[in-house]
Amino acid sequence: MAKVSTKKVVAKAAPSKVPAKSDNVNVDMLLEQYAGAGVSSDASDNTIPFIYLVQAMSPVATKANSAYIKGAVAGGIWPRGEKQVWDGDEGIRVIPCFFTKAWVEWLPERAGFVARYNFNEKPHEASLVDKVWRMPNGNLLQESREHTVLVLDKYDTPTPFVIAMTSTNLKSSKDWMTLMNRQATPKGNVAPAFAYSYTLLTTPRTNDKGSWYVWHAENPEKVTDAEELQEAIKIFKAFSGGTMSGAVTGYDMSDEVADDDNSDDHI
Repeated sequence: MAKVSTKKVVAKAAPSKVPAKSDNVNVDMLLEQYAGAGVSSDASDNTIPFIYLVQAMSPVATKANSAYIKGAVAGGIWPRGEKQVWDGDEGIRVIPCFFTKAWVEWLPERAGFVARYNFNEKPHEASLVDKVWRMPNGNLLQESREHTVLVLDKYDTPTPFVIAMTSTNLKSSKDWMTLMNRQATPKGNVAPAFAYSYTLLTTPRTNDKGSWYVWHAENPEKVTDAEELQEAIKIFKAFSGGTMSGAVTGYDMSDEVADDDNSDDHI
């Protein structure tokens, strides 16, 4: 009679599906190997954010507003989209790269952005009413002087921004342009804007209608860093060549930071 085995049969476990360890993979080396992959550095594929001058009623300086940023006060400098505000008394060091003018249409009392027009394409239906350009529907039309700059001292690398100067800051823009025109090349020609860096500060203004802050440019210094100069020239060429014509973004924000639009001294 055949002997029956009483030994218990144990089923073998299924092979583990846990992936093999990759301890030997150097992640940093992989990142360097594929540096820039999937990212476009082409000027036409990127936008340049705005820098705003904070006023007393600006949303970022109003604690009850959802846009409030801790520490924000009138006279501060706010890089749009960031949770930080720079000290206006300390200012920022910038290289001006490009300059243009535009017309910006707002809802009455600047209640919201409507449209931006090239300076030589001002809507023909606009008319001057009490020193202010108005559209037939009552919308406000304002001149805006746009300075595209490289901010030098706030980030690891020079970072581009646009500073739009309107209303009472039109004079600030013109004063800065006058200062730029005083800078010369070694042969005595007018230096390109990006040949010098400037400190942009904010200063208070007051009249019988209230108080506000304006920009002030000072302390021109010749740019000696080749990389900074090359980056500034790159931005200048991109704008002047038209590839960055749609790169200016910021007027579309509902909580646009404004200065005293009712002041008479901005004409």
